[in-house]
Amino acid sequence: MNASQLFLFDTLTQKKRLFKAQLYPKVFIYGCGPTVYDWIHIGNARAFLIQDLLVRYLLFQGYQVHFARNYTDIDDKIIQKAKKTQMSFFQVAQKFIQAFDEDMEKLQTIVPQYRPQVTKNIPAIITMIEQLLQKKLAYLVPTTHGPDIYYQLSQFPLYGKLSKRIQTHTQSRIHSNLLKKNESDFALWKAAQTGEPSWPSPWGIGRPGWHIECSAMIDHLFPHRLDIHMGGCDLIFPHHENEIAQSEGISSQPLAQYWIHNEMVTVQQEKMSKSLGNFWTLRNFLENFTADTLRLLVFQTHYRSPLDFSKENLLKSESFIEKLYHLKMKYPTPPTQLTLESDPVLAALNEDLNTPKAIGLIMKKAQIIPSLWKEFFLLFNQIFGILNQSPLLALQEIKQKRIQRSRLTPHQCEQIEAMIKKRQMLRDEKKFVLADQIRQNLKAQGILIMDTPFGVNWDVQKELWFFPSS
Repeated sequence: MNASQLFLFDTLTQKKRLFKAQLYPKVFIYGCGPTVYDWIHIGNARAFLIQDLLVRYLLFQGYQVHFARNYTDIDDKIIQKAKKTQMSFFQVAQKFIQAFDEDMEKLQTIVPQYRPQVTKNIPAIITMIEQLLQKKLAYLVPTTHGPDIYYQLSQFPLYGKLSKRIQTHTQSRIHSNLLKKNESDFALWKAAQTGEPSWPSPWGIGRPGWHIECSAMIDHLFPHRLDIHMGGCDLIFPHHENEIAQSEGISSQPLAQYWIHNEMVTVQQEKMSKSLGNFWTLRNFLENFTADTLRLLVFQTHYRSPLDFSKENLLKSESFIEKLYHLKMKYPTPPTQLTLESDPVLAALNEDLNTPKAIGLIMKKAQIIPSLWKEFFLLFNQIFGILNQSPLLALQEIKQKRIQRSRLTPHQCEQIEAMIKKRQMLRDEKKFVLADQIRQNLKAQGILIMDTPFGVNWDVQKELWFFPSS
C-alpha cells in the first residue's frame, strides 16, 4: 500500500488531508506528554496509545519517524504534591517519570527518540521569551517577588484559529494594584515564590509557565517545524492554541503541518477525570487486565470518537484477545510479507486511522478464509502492537488476572469455568432452559456471564470494583 495515500483529519482545517511529509521519508512528530505529579489514568493512556498507533503505522509504511514526547516536570500540581507529601518537587517529578515509563513499557508502546524534560530546557525557554519580548508579543508585570511575563494576545491576530474561539481583549487586574493588559493574556514566566523551585533569568529568578515549555522544546528539537502535533482534544484550547501564538508569533511559519487530537474516554457520558473521581489508573488496570486488552479496547473505537469505558466493553475486549491467542496457537507461523488480501485493511487505516473498520475487515475476511489469520497476525503485531506474546503465556496471564480481580480462590474459579462449559454444552444441545438455569444460578452467586461474538467471559458482579481510585 502506498504511504502517500494516508489521510489524516487536521484539527486546524477541520478536514481530512492527504499526508505529505516535509522532508520525506522523515516524519517529525511531537506528542504532549504527562505532567508528572500522579499516576496516569485510562483517559490519559488513550492519547499515548493513539500516538503509538500513528508512529507504528508510519514505520510500517516505511517512514523514518522522529518522535518526541515531553515530561512536564515543573508545574503548580507538582509543587502542591511536593508540599502535601513533604517531598521535594524534584523527587515527585522523578518518581512519576519513572512510573510513567514503567506503565508505557507494560503497555508495549514504542519509546520515543526524544523525551525532553522542562527543567532541562530552561535556557531554551528563556531564549524564546526574550524573542517574544523583542517582538512586543510579551510584556512584564512587576510583582513583590519580581516580574511576571505575559503573552499579549492582542498582538497576535490569528489567535483562536485552531480552537475556532473568538477572543475579546478586555483589561483585568491580576493583583490589587497590578494591571494585566487582557484577561486572556497567559503567563510565560512566573516570579519566584517563597519555597518554590526557581531558575535565574534576565528578569530575575522564577519559573516558566506551562504553554511556553512545549513551544521551546519543539523549537529546540525540530527547528524546521513539525509534520504532526498530537494530543487529547482537551489540549486544543488553551494549550495548543497558545503554542501556536508563541511559536508562530516569532517565526511566522506554521508550528505543525497537521494537528491530530483524540477524543476523551467517558464513563456514563462523562469525561473520565481525577476531579470527578470516575477514573481507573493505568497501573491499577494493568494489575487486573492485560495490556493487549486495553490496546484492543482503545482501537475498537475511532480515535476521534468518545470511548465508552464500561465493564461490558472491557470484558468483550478481553474475550476477543483470548480468542485471538487461541487462533494464533492454531496458526503459529506468520508470513514474511503481505498479500493483496491485506489491502482493504490498510485502506481503512489510511482513512484517518480507521481502526474499528480495519479490525472489522480482519474478522470478516478471516472467517471466510481462516488461513488469512497468519497474515493478519502480522498486522496486529506491527500496527496495533498486540498479540506479541506466546499464546500459552498470554492465555495464562489472562486467566491469572481474571482470578486475581475476582477475589476468588483458584478452586472457585475452576468450578465457575466448569459450570460455564456445561452451560455451553447444553446450549449446543439446544437445551436452553437448563442452560439458562446455570446462568441464573451463577448470577445468584454474584457471577456475571457475558456472551460475546468471541466466546463466553465472566466476572464478579460488584458495584465498587470498577473504579478504584488508586
